[in-house]
Amino acid sequence: MFSILTLRSYFVITLALFLALPPLLLIAGKAGTPEDVLAAREAVVRYQLTSSEFASADGVDTFCVEFIDTSAETKSDPPQELIQRLNDGRHKVRKGSDCDYNRGYGVVVKGSNSPGLVLSVEGVTWKTDTSMAITGRYFRGAENGSGHVYQLEKRGGKWLVIEERLTWVS
Repeated sequence: MFSILTLRSYFVITLALFLALPPLLLIAGKAGTPEDVLAAREAVVRYQLTSSEFASADGVDTFCVEFIDTSAETKSDPPQELIQRLNDGRHKVRKGSDCDYNRGYGVVVKGSNSPGLVLSVEGVTWKTDTSMAITGRYFRGAENGSGHVYQLEKRGGKWLVIEERLTWVS
């Protein structure tokens, strides 16, 4: 009797796991195309350019955009096509490697020493094939920056920031 109950219990548990596993794998494995990731990153940068108190700070006329791979701890410049699209006449946008950090002043554009602001886009966490979270930050100087989590949704074929949450400030 004991072994029949035990076998029945194992069968029920196995069946429950078998039925539950495919939906769990679909949720855990959500990921879009590289084009989706780039379009979502662009949406975050556009949001940063227009919705930040730092973006409207006095004296800042150049924004340097960088992508950060937090798992590998590396920085990279966005594709040149993205930089060109972001230079829409309202903002002067450059690749992240065009800026440098000067301890006495903060972020400056290399070669001109004019003030700049670094906009970083970091980790991407897929929730579904039409929603994700992206972390990002603004950095102007040692005591002038902030980190954020942006919730995005794909609506009408476009990625939109639907929510922003502040995670740290310096």
